[in-house]
Amino acid sequence: MRNRSSRGSGIFLVVSLLIILIVVIVLGVIKDKKQNEVIVQLNAEYVEENQSKKDEEDKTAYPIEGENLLFLGDNISSINKYQDYVSQVSKVNINTIATDGIQLGEVIEGLTSNDLVDIDKVIVFAGTNDYGEDKPLGVVTDSSEAETFFGSLEKVIKYIRNLNPDIEMIFITPLKRGAFADQVVYPNYNYAGYLYEDYISAIKETCNYYEINVIDAFNNSGIDENNIYEYTIDNLNLNDQGAKILGEFIGKQLNEIYAEY
Repeated sequence: MRNRSSRGSGIFLVVSLLIILIVVIVLGVIKDKKQNEVIVQLNAEYVEENQSKKDEEDKTAYPIEGENLLFLGDNISSINKYQDYVSQVSKVNINTIATDGIQLGEVIEGLTSNDLVDIDKVIVFAGTNDYGEDKPLGVVTDSSEAETFFGSLEKVIKYIRNLNPDIEMIFITPLKRGAFADQVVYPNYNYAGYLYEDYISAIKETCNYYEINVIDAFNNSGIDENNIYEYTIDNLNLNDQGAKILGEFIGKQLNEIYAEY
């Protein structure tokens, strides 16, 4: 009887230990599962928070990301070199309508409302040929009918706003230039009696009146009369290096302008 009792007690003890072990394992599994769930949740919250921060940083760094820009210009834009760098720096999409040798007032020739469909901003970048070809400057009160540079500015702005009153415009002042063809050599007066800076000031004055943003490539692009030969193919039109410098400058300026909005 004593042996049976001892054997029974031993079996009971083993079973009890097994039950305890199973309970401990089950509780451990449950605890691990809950811990894993907490970890997963924390990871998800961390990822979401960091993605939110990244989105906010991207919005600040690239405030016009994904927008569609239309560049209107002359020979500086028609070769389509600098635009790729603008697109990379600002993360925007770019269309260009530009013709070699034209003056500022001609950038809108043939432009229709269809060209502005899905366009967020119009960038006007011209004026070097007005200085080089002796366009009369005129005065700030000139109408859009006046055959002057101020008249051309008035004409371009009014024409674009008539096509789409809500579209935003930006003007870029033309780059400095060197000896080109038989035209005036900067920084001399042209044959109409004006300095290149007079045309730059006219752009700024008119845009200030209409509350239009201006990117001052003339003064701030890094391309000037001292290095123009390094960054152009002919003292006027950009080479690959010049296109990179100008495009990155414009892209950064766009980011800075709209980061403030």
